[in-house]
Amino acid sequence: MSQVFWNNFPISIPASIQLDCCEQTAIPTVRENQERRLREQKGNNPMRQDLNVDLNVQAMPATSEIETQREYLRERIRGIYWSYQTEIEKKFGLSQDVPKDAEELIERIKTGKYQLPEKGKRNRYNSVYGLEFRRTEIDRDGYDKAEKAFELESQALRDIIALKSIDEAFEAFQKFEKKHTVH
Repeated sequence: MSQVFWNNFPISIPASIQLDCCEQTAIPTVRENQERRLREQKGNNPMRQDLNVDLNVQAMPATSEIETQREYLRERIRGIYWSYQTEIEKKFGLSQDVPKDAEELIERIKTGKYQLPEKGKRNRYNSVYGLEFRRTEIDRDGYDKAEKAFELESQALRDIIALKSIDEAFEAFQKFEKKHTVH
């Protein structure tokens, strides 16, 4: 047993905490912490006793292999979301296709392939005096529908991942990935 002070109250803690449901981590004793600090204090008086004790105990349940696999599939959904998001922004005219050099800029201005933003909504951060360069017209309704459909499908997939077997979840994920991955 080690005695430490927490909020100015002495408490006793076993040298190692045994929890059957959780991963076990060796917790250094108060004496081990003091000895470590003394070793780190080069040039200081070795007789000094540092009584400040840091105690951080965290009980974490052990993660099963299946739960790790489920979390991996959830992370993959997030990755697909960001790729899909970029593509539908391009498709529905929400992202700009800025000219890559001065020659392309001049060509687009000559051919009229630019737009002036609405008054009061000019992009201060655009380096080409607020001009907008898009391949297609902005279709906010189409974008909103595509984003809502993706969200509904991804939520259904997250439900399958949480509630079905890992094999069924992986099969559903593969269908989802095939449908929403841009090639």
